[in-house]
Amino acid sequence: MALTRSMRLPMPLKRSNKIALLVCILFTSLFVFRYLTHKTTFYGDAAGYYRYLTATFIYDDLITYRPLPRDRGLSDMVLNYDPTPESAPDDKHVNQYTYGVALMEAPFFLLAHAYELVRGSLANGYSDSYELAIKISSLVYALLGLMLVYRVLRRFFDETPALYTTLLLLLGTNLFWFAIFQTGMSHVPLFFLYALLMYLTVAVHDRPRRGTFIAMGLVIGLIAIIRPTDIICAIIPLLYDVYSGPSLRKKIAFIRQNLLNICLTAAAAILPVLPQLLYWKIKTGHFFYYSYGSQTFFWDTPWIKEGLFHFANGWLPYTPLMALALLGMLCLRPIKQWALAVWLLLPAYIYIIYSWYCYRYINGLGSRPMLHMYPLLSVPLTAFLLWLWRRPRAIKAATMIGVLFCIALNINYSYQQMKGLLWSEESNWKFNYQMLFKTQLTYDDLVVNDIDEFQPDTSKLVRIGTFAREEYNDSTIADHTVVDPITGHKYVYHLLNGEEHQRINLSVPYDKQRFAGAKWIKCSGRFMCPESHYYFRHLLVLSVDGKLWKGAKIENKIFDTSIASPMAGRTLFSSNIRTWGRVHYFVRIPEGLNEHDMIKLFAWSTDLTEIYVDDLTIELYK
Repeated sequence: MALTRSMRLPMPLKRSNKIALLVCILFTSLFVFRYLTHKTTFYGDAAGYYRYLTATFIYDDLITYRPLPRDRGLSDMVLNYDPTPESAPDDKHVNQYTYGVALMEAPFFLLAHAYELVRGSLANGYSDSYELAIKISSLVYALLGLMLVYRVLRRFFDETPALYTTLLLLLGTNLFWFAIFQTGMSHVPLFFLYALLMYLTVAVHDRPRRGTFIAMGLVIGLIAIIRPTDIICAIIPLLYDVYSGPSLRKKIAFIRQNLLNICLTAAAAILPVLPQLLYWKIKTGHFFYYSYGSQTFFWDTPWIKEGLFHFANGWLPYTPLMALALLGMLCLRPIKQWALAVWLLLPAYIYIIYSWYCYRYINGLGSRPMLHMYPLLSVPLTAFLLWLWRRPRAIKAATMIGVLFCIALNINYSYQQMKGLLWSEESNWKFNYQMLFKTQLTYDDLVVNDIDEFQPDTSKLVRIGTFAREEYNDSTIADHTVVDPITGHKYVYHLLNGEEHQRINLSVPYDKQRFAGAKWIKCSGRFMCPESHYYFRHLLVLSVDGKLWKGAKIENKIFDTSIASPMAGRTLFSSNIRTWGRVHYFVRIPEGLNEHDMIKLFAWSTDLTEIYVDDLTIELYK
């Protein structure tokens, strides 16, 4: 495709911009070489997309589903992963994910597969060579997308703002996380495809060529087959350069003059979809099949506020830099060609993605679907930065400090999440604030992450006394009291496999007289877990029906007291098995408690696995 005059490669960069680009490359390379192989790829959504490749080229089970063989050196994580939770008619398993990401990964996969075959290895599709190939694919698509974003911005802005916005998208947003740490997901390829669609949109309007129209259609089709709801990306070429009555008439004339080419665009958009329709037809008997089962959209109750602003994987808390892009939507007058597309596509897109039942989009750092909008948002982001740059020097300095803080925050979050010090899908603002730029957890950090409440300075508290305690010393009170399996000389409570709550827990009515002057409740207990679980954990729960509910994880607060620094190297997922440990936390006493209110303290097994409980205690402090 020949480039138009306005889309040709720009002149060599200015010296200052070369330095900025070099610093960005060196900084990113440091993380790439240090952490690219740190995190596994083949789990969750990434494993579901990738399964098309191994099923097609290695195991020949794309159509006739079979469990992966156990004699090919595959890990338990790979063997136990099933991308087909919903069964199609006649029990034909259907991959719930579409094949688009696998298509984007195919060149990298095939290179790794050829390498494995040449060296005579098992070529099982999941060894280190394959994993590295998929990691590299995410990095390559991120860099290609950034290059295209820069090229588009250069069409409307000078070199310096275009370059700095491009660098900010990498260092200041969660694109950094998905390009380097959590690879194999759909979002980086979609970031690239959206950038390519914008590039082709400008090119086809500057110089309408049939090949450019067809390429644009293929890109739209790829976007749609990777994520069907993103078919609304077609708004971009449709509304580009429409900003007034005359421009609308010009656009209508453009469509009429290129009607054949637009039909070819539509036909090209269908081509990437056809293999998926054929797959569904073979597997289910229907060309169109909803493979996500009960997972669905709730169009009448979108979680827009939660998706945008909450610290449990919300968008802006983890990418605050993009708040400037939202403000930049008010500064689009100089680049009016993009104004209507930005103003219509972004709200529609936000409504769609946050109508999804799992609006937090677990398994990521921040709201991952918003990555697709970054190429489009790069335009208002650049416009706003330019507007700010024309303000007084003090405002420019404050802006620069704010932007640098956003970059530092993004790198901080990425590092902490990679190290297991942060789990954004279950975080809260108090924990994020308390952990700001820290590289090690404290016990209080673990508590704040769980119960979303700052812990008091215990040196300033005065203990009033014990409100209630259960030590389980009497073996006759329940069939669940057993001799401590570790020490063998004390009775404890044994919550069995398959049981969710304790039958005997602390359950006492609120006593206004005893609570007089108290400001804090301290909950505690001793616990021992025979085995560890990564995702579902046991909780120590304090509840007052309708007025209070706090649950702190137990496993990650049991420490090995034989070591000097029990918190060194500790993560949110650490645990010590077959070791007794005391778990405690403080809760501020809520207002409005009544005499009949029952205060309960108990162990809750979220995954119905056993745990030993002893010495549940409620204390009062002021």
